[in-house]
Amino acid sequence: MKPLRLLAALAVLTALTAGCTPQSPPDPSSSGAPSQVTSSQAIGSDGCVSTYDPAADYFPDKVTFTHAEGVTVEYHGSYKVVTVTEPVMGAAPETYVLVQCGTTPDLPADLADAQQVTIPVKRAVTSSTTQLPAFELLEATDALTGVGSPTLVWSEKIRTRIADGSIAGIGDATGALDVETIAAAEPDVFISSGTPDPVHDKLRELKIPVLGNSEWLESSPLGRAEWVKFTALLTNTEARANEVFTTIETDYEAVRAKVADVAERPSVVTGAPFQGEWYKAGGRSYAARLLADAGMAYIFADDESNGSQPVAIEAMLEAAVDADLWLNADYTGQWADTSAIAATDPRLMELKAAKQGQVYNPVLRINEGGGNDYWEQGVVRPDLVLRDLAKIAHPDLFTDAEFVFYAQLPA
Repeated sequence: MKPLRLLAALAVLTALTAGCTPQSPPDPSSSGAPSQVTSSQAIGSDGCVSTYDPAADYFPDKVTFTHAEGVTVEYHGSYKVVTVTEPVMGAAPETYVLVQCGTTPDLPADLADAQQVTIPVKRAVTSSTTQLPAFELLEATDALTGVGSPTLVWSEKIRTRIADGSIAGIGDATGALDVETIAAAEPDVFISSGTPDPVHDKLRELKIPVLGNSEWLESSPLGRAEWVKFTALLTNTEARANEVFTTIETDYEAVRAKVADVAERPSVVTGAPFQGEWYKAGGRSYAARLLADAGMAYIFADDESNGSQPVAIEAMLEAAVDADLWLNADYTGQWADTSAIAATDPRLMELKAAKQGQVYNPVLRINEGGGNDYWEQGVVRPDLVLRDLAKIAHPDLFTDAEFVFYAQLPA
C-alpha cells in the first residue's frame, strides 16, 4: 500500500473487528471452480471457449452489488460491462468490457472506446496490497504476476511466490511504480488503487488495460468488502465470490445485531498526532460506521463529512480528553508500551484512555517486513474487524472471541 495512502487511511480509518464467533468463508474446494457455461458449448481447461455460440450464456453465475456504490456490472452472453463510478478519486466514471476468451461478440457502438480485457484474466498486476486478499479468497492467486510495494505484503502464500519469482515486485515501499517492470510481467490487466499516477497513461500507451479498483472510497465496511466481486468478474469466479461475501455479510450483521441495543456505548477517539496535526475521520466515514456498528460512541459522530480533516493537536486533545477508548494510534507495532505515548507527545498522557490503559492498535499481524494484515485481510473481512472492535467495547459479550488484528497497548 502506498505510504501516502497509508497515512491518509491511518487518519481516515479507525477500526476493524468485532462480534460473534464468525464463520469461515466456504472451503475453496467446495466451490472455487470458475463458472461453467450453461449451453452445450464447452469451456476448456484454459478457461476459453472452444466453439463459440453467439446465443450461449457463458456466465451462468453472476454477481450484483448491493452494498458497494462505486461499481456496477451488466452481463451479456459472452461479455460483461463493468462501470467504476470513480476509478480515481475525483475522476469521471470508466467502463470496462470483459470479453470471454474464445468468443468474438459484436459489441455495440457505445462500447467502442471502452477498455477491453479478455477473461478469465491469467496475468494480473495489482498496485496495492489491499487487492491481494480478494485473489486469495477466490483461490485465484495463480493469476497474479506482479504486486506493488512487495516488501509490505503480509500474505505468506504471496510472499513465497514473490521470493521464487512467480510474482514480480513492480514498485518499492514508497509506492513508486516501475513501468518497465510492469511491462516485463506481461499483464493482461493492471489494477490501480484508485489514486492518480502518471504511470497509468504510460501503461495504456503500451496497450496494457488499466482498471480502477477504488474500494477504499466506499464509506461502508460491507461496501468495501463487496469489491471482492470486482476481482471475481476478472477471474470468472462469481460463484465463489457470492458464497464468500454472503458469509462475511452474515457474520458482520450478527455482530452488529448483538451490540445494537447495548445500554452503554463507550466513547472513542482514533488516530494520533502526525506532523503537527491530528486527522479525524468524519462522522459519515467508513471508520465511523465501524465504530457505531461495534457499539461505540465516536466523539465526532455528529460530523456530517465522510472524509478526514486535519485538526490542531490542542483541539483534538480537548475533544478527546474524556474518551473511554483510544484506537489506531499505531499501525506499525513500534509502540511497545505506554511509554511510547509520552515519547510521542507528553500531552497525550492527559487523555483518560491513556491514563487507564485503554489503548488498542491493529498490530497483532505484522511480519518482519512491516506487512500488516489489517491492510490486507482486514479490508475484505470487516466481520473480523468488527468483532475485534465489539470485543474491545463490550468484552463481556465476546468472552469466547479471540482478537484477530487488535492488541491492547501494554502498560
